[in-house]
Amino acid sequence: MRYSKEQVIKENPDVIIIASMEENTDQEKKNWENFKQMSAVKNNRVVLINADLICRPAPTVLIQGLEEIAKTIHPEAFK
Repeated sequence: MRYSKEQVIKENPDVIIIASMEENTDQEKKNWENFKQMSAVKNNRVVLINADLICRPAPTVLIQGLEEIAKTIHPEAFK
């Protein structure tokens, strides 16, 4: 599911995951830094994940992608 930036701001998530294969993903992450009042931004939890890991229909790749998402949401479980 895709959310508009306005929806994300309204929901104020604890984590923002940006999945993209484009070159400008670092800039996308920097754009979120303008929203300092958001929980994810305050706590440095805006994370980039290669879209290949979660959008390709290959089982081994999807498992890697799910692991990356899990590490992003619950890093304490992977220490």
